[in-house]
Amino acid sequence: MVHIIEGESSSSNRHHHPVVRDADKLSTVPQHILTEILARLSTIEAARVSFGSRIWMTTWHLLPNLVFDYNQFPDVVNKAHSFLRFVDWTIAHHDESDVKIFELQLGPTTYCEVLMKYQWVEFAIQHNVQKLVLHGRVCGTQNLADSIFSCQSLVKLELSVNELFFSWPETIQLPNLKKLKLKFLLLPEMITSQDMFSNFPELEKLWMFFCSIAYFDVLSISSSRLMEFTIGSPDELSRIVVKLTRELSGTCYINTGHWLIQ
Repeated sequence: MVHIIEGESSSSNRHHHPVVRDADKLSTVPQHILTEILARLSTIEAARVSFGSRIWMTTWHLLPNLVFDYNQFPDVVNKAHSFLRFVDWTIAHHDESDVKIFELQLGPTTYCEVLMKYQWVEFAIQHNVQKLVLHGRVCGTQNLADSIFSCQSLVKLELSVNELFFSWPETIQLPNLKKLKLKFLLLPEMITSQDMFSNFPELEKLWMFFCSIAYFDVLSISSSRLMEFTIGSPDELSRIVVKLTRELSGTCYINTGHWLIQ
């Protein structure tokens, strides 16, 4: 029997050849390349790869894209509890580096038992998130809007928060937001009576689907850069979708720089 001894090729070979471990090879790879490799995997797959490797675990703490999808999570015993622990653990061990993408896909709500934590959203905002996607139901009564609409790093925002009465904040600081999608939100009358999006200077695309708008009559939107506006009716029977583009400017419905739907 031939025994392989670390630092030697074999007992029969008088010449000593160092055995190069995988970890030694990885230590020579630049950190940004390791991060790019791990970022190509899903968040749960990246976590699996990282366990047992100090270098990969360090890289996992730097991941710029964090996507937590309940449907893609393994079907284990007490799945909801395991999913909650995984999200909490991932956030707790992430370093201070920025997060480009943060997604919480907690649906469909008919069988997903996990509720969105306010602390998860705060983590993304504190890490200068650029793309924020929230799908599901919220835990507690804290108003997410106050934090989300003061996140100056946001470029794309997608909110699909079931049964959430959305209180439009008095102060909005979204200087870089270009794409906004709202779904299943409850918008009070005081919101729709105002010019809702006049404080979004860079907004280019706006989607609103199945939002319950109280006493909806006229929806006024001013945005100098808005190129596309799509609205879906909350009426499940009609499912009417109206899509307006800048090419429609000059018609009886829209004036240049000001979107008016009646």
